Amino acid sequence: MTSAETGMLIVAVIGALAGTAFVIQGLENQRQQKKAITQAIRSEIRTVQELVEGLTGPFMTESLYRFLHQYMLLQWKRLLELDHSSHTQTSLQACQQAMSSPPANYNYPAGSLTLCSDRAAALKATSAIKLLAKWLNGLLKQSAQTNKKVIHEQLKYAKICYEKLKIEGMLFDAIECEQTRGASVALYQYQNCLNALEQLDYRQQLDRQLYELRTHMDNIAEPSEQPDSADPEQANTELNDPDNLPEASSQDKGKHLP
Repeated sequence: MTSAETGMLIVAVIGALAGTAFVIQGLENQRQQKKAITQAIRSEIRTVQELVEGLTGPFMTESLYRFLHQYMLLQWKRLLELDHSSHTQTSLQACQQAMSSPPANYNYPAGSLTLCSDRAAALKATSAIKLLAKWLNGLLKQSAQTNKKVIHEQLKYAKICYEKLKIEGMLFDAIECEQTRGASVALYQYQNCLNALEQLDYRQQLDRQLYELRTHMDNIAEPSEQPDSADPEQANTELNDPDNLPEASSQDKGKHLP
């Protein structure tokens, strides 16, 4: 083999190796891209699942529930195109079933001053509302999102919930003040809560809470101390009753003797 043939052979081998490396690199890029897309979809699903679990009771409306599950269902379908595992298929079916079973309407607990059972539950709900607002703002920035009107409506609802939870904190402070410092001191704080709730009473959804708060304030308010006034009619009745007349003394009796 001449030197020219040897050189051409070397060039051919190098070209083949370069082509193979190019193909391998392309496949690796596709694999990495697929992995990145899969991770992003799974992250979106985890975020929505966290919202569904965190926004329970008075903070999960039927419209928000359907909105979250519709979005999550879309993400499961996207993931199924990349991952055909049985887990993905089962999760997709579970999401479809959950979407058809919205939560029951929330009934405000009778006698309670707050929406949340305790301060810890209020803090958990606040974190979920903040996450919801952050996630919705992220959706608005995505150019692929065309139905922005629905997102704006849910954002408005998230802001209302956040204001409710701020008042929840004020109410828990007032309850603690009543327990430690007395009702007369806490009454002023309750009044501030009442004013805030009345300003926030969106579509009369807080009527029950307002009623419970007003009732509690009436119960702990100190009654006005007024002297009991005598009943004239009762006094006349007592005087006309012979059994209630004072007995005359012996001297008085003697004056009337003939």
